[in-house]
Amino acid sequence: MHFARDIYALRLEGGQCVMPESDHNCGFYDPNNLYSQPSSANLAYSGAEISFSENDQPYPAGIRNSFGMDFVEISLAPEAKTRAVQIEVHGESNSPARFVVQVWKISEKSQDQSGQAVVATPIPIEVISQSGLVYEILAGELQAYQRLAVSITRVDAFEADDPIGAYTLIVSPGS
Repeated sequence: MHFARDIYALRLEGGQCVMPESDHNCGFYDPNNLYSQPSSANLAYSGAEISFSENDQPYPAGIRNSFGMDFVEISLAPEAKTRAVQIEVHGESNSPARFVVQVWKISEKSQDQSGQAVVATPIPIEVISQSGLVYEILAGELQAYQRLAVSITRVDAFEADDPIGAYTLIVSPGS
């Protein structure tokens, strides 16, 4: 779980530790900037249900290997923040593939007086193992955030039984 968080943090301003053994909530210490940013799928949520399934994912779809990771960023349109948002992630039925899912609320702070780039801060809000997650974020909580990030990590050793590791992510209005 922490490894996935640290990998994702490479996408964020301030996501790398500036000194070894830092006590800050940063990712990897990388003084020479050798780590590259991980790829991420991007979805735009305006309040209508969207599904991100095998047909929508970049090739090859799914997570084919143990401890492989996918990252999905969900941009929140202003109108989407007026009601709760539900995030659901599940694997294929009858598949032995198991996933750990993490969801973060991402806050982008405006540029400061020095003209520094936008700063984003991840806040982990839910971790579920097994085959699925359903999580709802209340509308009042969404006002301070511009996007959500979902990390999906495959945690089984059954690649021979399920070489695809398919999953579906659904973003919909909450109750």
